Amino acid sequence: MTRKFLISEVIYETHKQRLDQVLTEYQLANNEQLDYLLLPSNGDRLPAEVLDTIIAAYFSTDIREQELARPFFGSVRRAQNLRWLHVAHAGTDDPVFQELFDRGVHISNSSGSAAEPIALTAFAALLSLARDLPRFAIAQKEHRWAPRPVEDMPAELRGQTAMIYGFGAIAEQFARLAISVGMRIVGVRRSYPGASSAGLLNQWVTPDKFRDFLPEVDCLVITAPLTKETTGLVSASVMSELPRGARIINVARGLMLDEMALIQNLESGHIGGAYLDVTQEEPLPEGSPLWDAPNLILTPHDSSQSLGNAGRADEYFLQECDRWARNWPLLKAVTDR
Repeated sequence: MTRKFLISEVIYETHKQRLDQVLTEYQLANNEQLDYLLLPSNGDRLPAEVLDTIIAAYFSTDIREQELARPFFGSVRRAQNLRWLHVAHAGTDDPVFQELFDRGVHISNSSGSAAEPIALTAFAALLSLARDLPRFAIAQKEHRWAPRPVEDMPAELRGQTAMIYGFGAIAEQFARLAISVGMRIVGVRRSYPGASSAGLLNQWVTPDKFRDFLPEVDCLVITAPLTKETTGLVSASVMSELPRGARIINVARGLMLDEMALIQNLESGHIGGAYLDVTQEEPLPEGSPLWDAPNLILTPHDSSQSLGNAGRADEYFLQECDRWARNWPLLKAVTDR
């Protein structure tokens, strides 16, 4: 029986030469036939006898953009012989991935493909908060000429400390930007970051010790995946341990932050400003008090958007494809559920 690899027509047409080489490599290494199965562009369900032949699949950016995610994941959930799934984004906290993990499916992702635009957006928000741009935006909307009072001069970023919880690809990009304006970097990660982080850290902290360093943190940046351990991470008590005027940036997941505690701390001035690209409920309801919280910048889970993301995600996939076909260990395997 010929095994099937479920991909979109766009991916096959764009990368046909490299993908056809994967078929040859797979047959040589596994002594069985493999061919591509193109996801129906009209959303039609695949027959059960076809689903039984699927052993690999790629959830590419174009599938999400064409609103074909539901039929795609419906197919992989019913493909009982699925061995490997690659996803074009980093996050794998959706219950469907846990279901596949429990079935023994190997999952890899294109973590890092959107790291630069996310880091740039987060750093832009930090600069905006540091220079009080939200205040001036309100004054502009109200047609008010509102120079900053002399006694309210902002502190310089140079010499301030940014703690980045989850020191991966996004954190590395953010750290380089923060270092360029003279900030100190504290990285939170279970193991010491690899060679790519060389020279970026002033301090490495394990998650169980990160609260010990909060009193010296001027900006807390959250870039970690959502797990049992990180759910509710930025709690009211964590905020209380930050120095007055500290800022919080969350480009990870909304469930990692206590939103009501953040609003209260923004209103009291204990937290000097915040940027949220993610919220507990998305889309954010029209009546949410977050909309009116002072010194809060909100974006609609949009910090990653960039024209170059799809190409970078596909390149990670193609590299993993070559390794999977040869039965080599995957470099982008997801191990933290």
